[in-house]
Amino acid sequence: MAKGPPESAAKESQSRDIPHYMQLQRAHDAYFKEIGDVCTRMNGRYQDLQIEFNRAVENACRTQDMDGLMGAHESFQNEYNAALSEAGNDSGYSDAYRTYKHSIKELLAATDVDDLTFSDMAALSQSLYTVAQTAMGLDCATTSATGAQAAAEPHNPFES
Repeated sequence: MAKGPPESAAKESQSRDIPHYMQLQRAHDAYFKEIGDVCTRMNGRYQDLQIEFNRAVENACRTQDMDGLMGAHESFQNEYNAALSEAGNDSGYSDAYRTYKHSIKELLAATDVDDLTFSDMAALSQSLYTVAQTAMGLDCATTSATGAQAAAEPHNPFES
């Protein structure tokens, strides 16, 4: 019994049915959506911490409990530092960049270069430039790097 085509062949067949400029737009949009999702997730975590801290401070002030106030501040600082550490270890930025690069690779592999217009080339270069500049500005630390390695060697998102 013959098996169906491999997933990559099916993807390639589907991508040939979609005009290359639309594939580029989808890859570009998907990258920035993934970046936004990572930011939203981190901001939600920070907001939750701030709300918990505000409630603890309110309770300590209402009961005039200075130890409770100090404890709330210390707890908030520890949890906030842990959240920052988690955010630094989140591979969402690197994953988004890697997915974008694979999408561009598939786009170029499935496109006849003679079909690319000046506008297509301009759009491609603009997308590559924008994504590259965004990736360089984000913390794209790999999850395999230790803290000491990450501090000693800055991560290059173009090598992920």
